Amino acid sequence: MLAVGVVLTLVVAALMVYQPAPDEPTGLTTVQSDFLQGLVEDQGRSSPQLQAYDSCSALEDDLKEHLKDEMRAMLASNQGGYYRGGWGGGWMEGDVAIAENMAMDDGAVATPGNADPSTGAAQGATDGGGAAEGERDFSGTNNQEGGVDEADFVKTDGDYLYVLFGDQYYYYSPYYGHLDGGRLHILSVPKVGEVEYLSNATVEGWPREMLLSGDRMAVYSDLSVWDLMYAEEEHPLLPYLLRDSADGGGAQNSAPEPSGFVADGASYSYDSFRVNSLSKLTIFGLGDRTAPQVERELYMEGWYQTAREVEGTVRMVSQGYLDIPGIVYWPVLPDEYWDIYWEDENGIWDNEAQQKLAEQLWMEAINATITQNEAIIDATDLNELIPRVYELQGDNVTVHSFTDAADCQDFVIAEDGTASSVTSIMTLDLNDSELSFEADHVMSNWATIYASANMLVIAEMSNDWWWFWDDEVADYQEATNLHAFDISQAGETSYIGSGRVNGTILDQFSLSEHNGFLRVATTTGQWGRWWLPAEEQSGPENHVFVLEQVIHAAGSTEQSTELNVVGHIGGIAVGERIWSSRFVGDRGYLVTFRNVDPLWTLDLSDPANPQVIGELEVPGVSTYIHPLDEDHLLTIGIAGDENGLDWGSTQLSLFDVTDFADPKLASKLELSPVPDDEKHGWNWAWSEATYEHKAFQYWNGQLAIPLSTSRYTWDANGYGHYEYVSKLVLVDVSTEDGLSIYDGTSIDHSMFYNGNDEWYWDRPDIRRTVFIDDYVYAISQQGVTVHKLDTMALTDYAGLPVSDPDPRHYYEDSEEKPGEEREDESDPNDPDDEESDENGTTSSDNSG
Repeated sequence: MLAVGVVLTLVVAALMVYQPAPDEPTGLTTVQSDFLQGLVEDQGRSSPQLQAYDSCSALEDDLKEHLKDEMRAMLASNQGGYYRGGWGGGWMEGDVAIAENMAMDDGAVATPGNADPSTGAAQGATDGGGAAEGERDFSGTNNQEGGVDEADFVKTDGDYLYVLFGDQYYYYSPYYGHLDGGRLHILSVPKVGEVEYLSNATVEGWPREMLLSGDRMAVYSDLSVWDLMYAEEEHPLLPYLLRDSADGGGAQNSAPEPSGFVADGASYSYDSFRVNSLSKLTIFGLGDRTAPQVERELYMEGWYQTAREVEGTVRMVSQGYLDIPGIVYWPVLPDEYWDIYWEDENGIWDNEAQQKLAEQLWMEAINATITQNEAIIDATDLNELIPRVYELQGDNVTVHSFTDAADCQDFVIAEDGTASSVTSIMTLDLNDSELSFEADHVMSNWATIYASANMLVIAEMSNDWWWFWDDEVADYQEATNLHAFDISQAGETSYIGSGRVNGTILDQFSLSEHNGFLRVATTTGQWGRWWLPAEEQSGPENHVFVLEQVIHAAGSTEQSTELNVVGHIGGIAVGERIWSSRFVGDRGYLVTFRNVDPLWTLDLSDPANPQVIGELEVPGVSTYIHPLDEDHLLTIGIAGDENGLDWGSTQLSLFDVTDFADPKLASKLELSPVPDDEKHGWNWAWSEATYEHKAFQYWNGQLAIPLSTSRYTWDANGYGHYEYVSKLVLVDVSTEDGLSIYDGTSIDHSMFYNGNDEWYWDRPDIRRTVFIDDYVYAISQQGVTVHKLDTMALTDYAGLPVSDPDPRHYYEDSEEKPGEEREDESDPNDPDDEESDENGTTSSDNSG
């Protein structure tokens, strides 16, 4: 085990820089080019094995060295980009951008569920298929691996539905406070075919996902320090987030001096706080579903990424980066330099002495910037580089700062790692009455997370972009580090070992553990290798690697931490990239795309000799692969033809792989929320299931697919408003008869979102589907509908209370303030009904 303590999470910062074409003239003089090349030291690679720091000073030295290397590469890259296209001219916009939404884009990576060949049910379904006679048979989350539940915002145990949604609009105002970030809604299923709104609990921040085990729920949310600043009452956590605040050492429960705290936040700036984003873990006790109770609240500096549950143990993964204020990535050039610059722009500069003077002034300015930046980095205390975790109990705050010698030894990094951000795994057993937890911290680049029932894998890029800057000699390829952890024991996470493969992965489905072997699908050359001359660049190429932990001879006391490549297939679909992949037992499947969609079948039965067995080219592209049984695959993606993709049309495909060397397209079905002859005027249609496997719900021969679109239109009086289409299509899936729309109809939530001309809904689509026996429950942000499968008749529905998002509160005086609830006004049975029944509006005041 690497670490015992509390997980840390960090703010992800992405530095957006100009990446020019390799053959674009730089506009730099030879002196300038040579100078920039000398700013960054030559890089090298050795081993990806994780090594622990033996002291806090070693961790601090390493962090600061990496920050300096990255800063120098940023300066050099920005100067090279600035001068391209002419000396002193060119692109300069977007110096540095902090991309806090990366965690939102890349944190919870898309992943589907393995199918049970006997039923087609997702193996990871929570308490799902195979229910005994008299018990309810129900679907759960569409998980990638059996026995591993993935966090999502809808869960069920068959008797209750748990729905986690944020308010439609979420804004800050010193006059009105801020809206609650979201709520955990609990709905009961008293009889199959019924639904009853039971209670709700307020979730602080913007709710992301949750995991359920028995009578406990782990809820993950994101929030900003601005949420805390503009709260109606001073949040007890806020003073601890100020820079140079108490680090928890020796007085963890005493609040630091507010240092001029002003309730309306007027005295604060972006740099006033250690971080600007937090992740929160809230544990709810569900012993009484009518009144969920908060049992624990943890705040972590950074962004939540994803989470898994295995037999009651939940593991949350987070990643991020602590920013240092004052670091700049552009030199301040003196007036004398600009005088020469403008003369040159006017064509007057033909004096060699002027050129040398300008070069000297330019280099001195860059050196001065580096000196200034390095002084800031050196003066930064380790406490300001290592994020904290805060525990809130009433108004008391406990701070976990990880800065004593023992805790610093809990941080690990690849032997040749250069990262200054951290990926952390928090392990917490929901079955433990004490709710004790541990954490493992890996200094890493942005990572993708995979988990089987026995192994969790952190897959990180071996090096961030800046490491490759000006790499024209070593010619390193992009590569991926794979750090494996044993999660077979409840409440524990232990390091197994690390390996490295060439290329980058697409998502969690690029990874699979089977019988102790780790299979990985990668693409090389996908970056375009912009740092090399055009003639030395090659297009993308795809690979599958098989890795195994090195086992030492019998009797050896040495524990290996090496994952070695024991098998490899290369040269797959040269010139194309992977769009989806799936590993099922001894078989693997890849979908690549350029002009058509080749499906590749792979034999992985011999880990040392993986082989490509078959290939099939079909129009369009599949973005998710779902195994039905040993001989059939069901995929979803984008329709297309020889002219390219039709992004407004969702395509389902059924593949027959009985003859593994000769896969066949057995059936395909194109779906759209509006008829083809009525598409004019509507925006691009979409289905969340094309990019999020949890929205793809296959259950006992039926597939539920959400479809949505919208348009802006005008009524007879000339008033404009948005119109939405929000449907759930059920598809019959038969290996004999192919694919067809079930009953020729669909479930429609459009009435939940149409009819109020002043509102704009950001997510009007049906987000998730749950099957319980012979009924289907469709869930969107406005409500839950229940339909009987054999007749498609609506049997019940319940509305979800939401807050009024009317933006007029920004600028108009009103007696009604933001945060006041409105009740659902739409009956899906009657588009003209403006009154909901008691199921549609019942809500408790239980706030948890």
